[in-house]
Amino acid sequence: MFMKHHSFLGRLWFKINCKAMTKSDMIIVGSENTKRDFLKYFKYPEEKIRPVLSGVDKKIYFPRKDRNQLRSEIKRKHKIKGNEKIILYVGS
Repeated sequence: MFMKHHSFLGRLWFKINCKAMTKSDMIIVGSENTKRDFLKYFKYPEEKIRPVLSGVDKKIYFPRKDRNQLRSEIKRKHKIKGNEKIILYVGS
């Protein structure tokens, strides 16, 4: 659910974040509900929003493998191409 910001800085920060999100190549959200909210409030291609659940697949994230192989598997799983940059935004 989107919350209304009452302070000037809160509204400004929200607008900056919204602008950045709509210019992103892909947005990863924490649930299908957040994806629906995002689509409701922003014009953004649905296929570029990926809900990723909070669980951890220990076979992928905690294997006994070298770091480069692990990075390749994570990029493949989340469909991240080549040298694309990733930003983790946890919230305000």
